Amino acid sequence: MHRARTGLRTSHAILLLTLGVGVAAWIYAARKVDRGSWPEFHGWAAPVGEAVHAETALPIRIRRLVDGASMVLVPGGLFKMGAGPDDTESWADELPPQVLTVSPFYVDVHEVTNGQFRAFVEATGYPTEALLEDSGYGLAPAGAVRMMQSIPGLTWRDYNACRDGPPEDHPVTCVTWRDAVAYCDWVGAALPMEHEYEYLLRLDVGSAKYPWGDGDTPPPKFANLLDADACSAYPAAGIEPAAGNDYRDGFVGTAPVMSFSPNSLGIFDICGNVFEWCAGVSDGTTYSMRDGAMNRDPSLDNCGRARGGSWSSCREWQRCAIRKPANRRIVRAYLGFRCAWRQVKLASKPEVPR
Repeated sequence: MHRARTGLRTSHAILLLTLGVGVAAWIYAARKVDRGSWPEFHGWAAPVGEAVHAETALPIRIRRLVDGASMVLVPGGLFKMGAGPDDTESWADELPPQVLTVSPFYVDVHEVTNGQFRAFVEATGYPTEALLEDSGYGLAPAGAVRMMQSIPGLTWRDYNACRDGPPEDHPVTCVTWRDAVAYCDWVGAALPMEHEYEYLLRLDVGSAKYPWGDGDTPPPKFANLLDADACSAYPAAGIEPAAGNDYRDGFVGTAPVMSFSPNSLGIFDICGNVFEWCAGVSDGTTYSMRDGAMNRDPSLDNCGRARGGSWSSCREWQRCAIRKPANRRIVRAYLGFRCAWRQVKLASKPEVPR
C-alpha cells in the first residue's frame, strides 16, 4: 500500500513536471515564433542578435533589407522639450518648454551615407530635386572670403564641390527634403519628427543647453563641429569656432559616419556632422501649439525643419532646442538625413522629468 501511494505521488510529480516542461517549452516556442514572425518586419527588416527590449518585447536592433542600414530601438518616454529659462539665445518658437511624450520608435544608427544614397538612385533612377535647382551652397576653397559659397549645379554627387567624388562612408548632403522623403519611402521608413530628434539630443543631458551639457566647450572629440581648424582655413570670413578655440575634431567638412562616440543607445552623430531633415513643419508655431503642428500633413508647408547642428554651425545652432528653419528645396553641403520607423507603445509610463 505504501509503495502504491509512493508510486502514485511519483506519477503525479512526473506528470506535473512533464506538464511544466511542456508549458515552458510552449511559451519559449511561442516567444521564438513571435520573434521570428513579426508581420511588420516581413520583407522589410530582420532582427540583429537576440537582445529584446523588456517592455516592448521588440528587438533592440534591426537591419533593413533594402539598404542594409542598422536601426536601434528608442524606448521613448516623457521629456521636457524647448529652451530653458536661462537660455538667452532662445527663439520664440522654442518657448515655452513643455513635457512631451515620445512613443517608442526605431532610428538609424547613423546618417544615410553617400554609398546608400547612390544605391537608391541607381536602383530607382530617381532624379534628385537638386538637378532642378540653379545652384546650391557648398564648401568654398580654403582662404575664400566665406566658408560657404553658391555653386551652380551643385548636387549630392559633388561632395561640397571641392573634392573628387563623394566618399561612400560620409553622410549624403545636398539633398532636399523631398529627396530625403523619397529615400525613406524606398526603404519603407520616414524622417524623424522634431520631438523625436530633440529627445535623442537630450537623452543623456536632460534639460541642458547643448547635447554635451551646459558648458560652452564640449569634451574632446565629442562631435564634428565648427572647430578652430575649420575657422583658421577661412581667416577672411571672420567666423568663430562653435566649440571653443581649443576644440579640434580633425575635419573641416563632413566626417565619415560613426567617427565619434555614440550616445547611450548607440546612435552616432545626433549632434554635429550634418543638420538632419525632420518631418515636422515650420509655421512659426510656439511649443504650446506644437502637438497639432507636428502631426499635420507636412506637404501643407514648404518650409521644414532641420535638427542636430553640423560641421559648419555656430555655437547657437548646436543647442538642443534650436529648430533650424529651411526651405524644403534648398541644397546645402551641411544638410542630410537619417530614417526612422514607428511601431510600438510603452508598457509603462516613466516619471515626469523635473
